[in-house]
Amino acid sequence: MDVANSLIKSFKTNEKSHANMVGNLKEELSIIQDRNSSISDELEETLNKIESYEVSIKKLNKKISKMEDSSQDGQVEELTEKNKDLENQLQKANVELSLAINDVNKLKKKLSRAQVKYTNLSNSIEESKDTVSDLENKIEELESKLVAEKKLSGKYYNKLQNTIEKYQQESEISANLKQNFKSVNDSMNELFDSGEVNIPSISVSSEDELEKSSSGEDSQEEFYLQRIEKRIQITNEILETEQSYLSGLLKIVEKYIEPLKKSGIISDSQINDIFGKVQLILDINTEFYNKLEDRIENWQDDSTVGDLLLEFAIPLKSYTEYLNNYETSVSTLVHLKQENEDFRNFIHFVEKNDRDHKDINSYLITPIQRIPHYLLYANDLKKYTYYDHPDYNLVVKALEEINKTGVYVNEKKRDAERAQALLEAQYKLSGIESLLAKNREFIHEGEVLELNRKGKDPLERYLFLFSDMILVAKRKKDKKAKRKSQIMTNERYKKVYSIKFTPDTVVNDNVHFDEDLSSSYSDISENDCFSIRTSDKEKKTVIFKGDSTFQKNRWIKALSLALEYYQDDI
Repeated sequence: MDVANSLIKSFKTNEKSHANMVGNLKEELSIIQDRNSSISDELEETLNKIESYEVSIKKLNKKISKMEDSSQDGQVEELTEKNKDLENQLQKANVELSLAINDVNKLKKKLSRAQVKYTNLSNSIEESKDTVSDLENKIEELESKLVAEKKLSGKYYNKLQNTIEKYQQESEISANLKQNFKSVNDSMNELFDSGEVNIPSISVSSEDELEKSSSGEDSQEEFYLQRIEKRIQITNEILETEQSYLSGLLKIVEKYIEPLKKSGIISDSQINDIFGKVQLILDINTEFYNKLEDRIENWQDDSTVGDLLLEFAIPLKSYTEYLNNYETSVSTLVHLKQENEDFRNFIHFVEKNDRDHKDINSYLITPIQRIPHYLLYANDLKKYTYYDHPDYNLVVKALEEINKTGVYVNEKKRDAERAQALLEAQYKLSGIESLLAKNREFIHEGEVLELNRKGKDPLERYLFLFSDMILVAKRKKDKKAKRKSQIMTNERYKKVYSIKFTPDTVVNDNVHFDEDLSSSYSDISENDCFSIRTSDKEKKTVIFKGDSTFQKNRWIKALSLALEYYQDDI
């Protein structure tokens, strides 16, 4: 989605660029037309001169002819000279006329080329508008799906967790039944071998049936081999992803913790508040990785992984300590970024030089995101391990132990992500109390214009939308804020006021301007605006304008989702 928004911005930038080019072309066309008109006037004046010269020459020729008849030689010579001067002037006028005609032809060609260029740019702008419109429709569709999925996730997460637990219980019952069946089957085989029970004879009537029987055995053997191969594939995947995970943990230690301890930029207690049990987790997972790597290097068909997972599951409880400290970690990080310039510069430098282009928050949340992967891997191993394999019972026990930690982590993972989103929003705002509150969700943010009834220009605002309120902010303009914004943040904002939701809060996407607003904002389209009424008692309505109708619709959807969350919590 971020990519689609970037494309739309690019198209809109191109559209503005094209509009500027069209404006320049219009000016150029106007100049050419003015020049053309001026040359046309000069042509007309030159033609008038030529006509005047031709008339004068005719008159002189008549006069010369009459004088020659009356033998007035002196006057004839004088008039002949005048006639030559007029002919010279006529010749010059003809040259000027020829040059003017050439200029007109050149201007016509230039005008033609400019008109073609103007037409092409106009077509390009129309195509860009169509592309932007298509992208906006796609983003709108994706956002609708995202809203639906987010709502479903919030409401039905517990039901889904119960279903998973029920499935796991049924799987264990199924495994017990299979074990009982195996015991019965073994007992039957013992009876057959002892001769106490007669084995019924089976007659094969044809070679075709023998072939079918043989084919069935081949198919069963192939299925068995596929399950063995799948076990190896899952085990290798655990090792590969564990290596990548360890690399991230090692970066936290080497790029952040150790340099901060040496520099003294922040205290040891603050380092502990931010990074918690990262070093302990790194040690635990490194040991698990080394043992798993050794097991894979010496792999046999009866090799086990469950014993390693079971051994690893016990120290996994240190993850719960890390998770319980996560909110403190993120809030301490945000506070130090705001208040400690040396720390802010250090974080900026490390992130800028990170080869994976990740920020510190991306690394800090990885231990929380890792636990669910172990649950998935253990489930997959159980699925592809035969109940009579040495690894089966070990994997089942490991799954039970990991699940004890995993269920708690899954419940807290959403809280951790929610806290991170709230604190990232708080970091963009100055001079406000902590945004962390029970059940508060960050929903959306963005630029709008606020309209007022005082006839003033619209006010530039930046809205932070949460599940229980809207923070209305403005961009800070002081030098100190600008310097801070250049490090670690795109912008810094100052709170202007807040709109707290009540059961009476109403969002309206069909705004109609009254006479005062119509006269004050005649250049603003009602289709780009939306309004929020805080409560029936106050009867206060605030009107905002999005960048476009599309942006307005995005805000309406986000506000609807926020109000749904609010209604669910009250």
